[in-house]
Amino acid sequence: MQDFNSSDSNELAVTSKTPQRKNFKIHPSMREWLKKVNRSLQASKKLLLIASFSSGCGLASGSATSAHAQANNAEPSRVQEQEIRELIDRHLAPELSEPGRLRVSFCPRWNQMTTNERRETLQHFFVALARAESNFRPHLMYFEPSISGRDLTTGQEHVSEGLLQLSYQDARIYGCRFDYDREHREFQQDFEARNERMSWKAQNSHRSILQPDRNLECGARFAKRLLLSSRNAQRDLLQVMGAYWGTLRSGRPSRNKIIREVQQRMPACQTAG
Repeated sequence: MQDFNSSDSNELAVTSKTPQRKNFKIHPSMREWLKKVNRSLQASKKLLLIASFSSGCGLASGSATSAHAQANNAEPSRVQEQEIRELIDRHLAPELSEPGRLRVSFCPRWNQMTTNERRETLQHFFVALARAESNFRPHLMYFEPSISGRDLTTGQEHVSEGLLQLSYQDARIYGCRFDYDREHREFQQDFEARNERMSWKAQNSHRSILQPDRNLECGARFAKRLLLSSRNAQRDLLQVMGAYWGTLRSGRPSRNKIIREVQQRMPACQTAG
């Protein structure tokens, strides 16, 4: 931009066809300012047109605004049952669906069922478990006051996370693919956002423990390690898995709901097809 020269403003332009008049030369900085003013005026006109149009469509405009606000503040969508079935089936050990390997009290015909039926039963079992633990909310965090001490990995009080409500220390115990070393800052942020609540939604939803695939894969590792252990050979599925998930323990209403859900999905558990 050129420097302002006061002599420019006094320069006269004379023509042969018109009387003499002062023709001030506009400085470039003033020209840019006038352009901005003009753009602002044009924008104001557009806003007035939009406002006048919206006044005739108030309900539609209000609905759109409301929907947009709800979308911005909406909780992350719940994972669908079919997706949980597909993901857990991808990670379930084949041995779990072999006859004679498990004792499943709520499924009396377990050993008479086909391999595919047994595997499908286990899929529905994990769907029902995820419903009881998180209601299919992948970013749910829950404070565990009944567990004493601190998480071996995070050093914080115990919290459960994700579809199956697991913890970072499970990566150390069961070999789950949770990457706390890379995610520790984000976990601390989510942990500190608790504000004395028992359950809350994690904001750093990209963390590995919150990803449905890795969370369910970890659950499948639990099942393989616990159910196929020699010391658990004669114990029932609910009894063994209940050692970790309180929702499966005897006397809990959630346990009965899980049993009913699986039996309704798999009638072959009780009667021959």
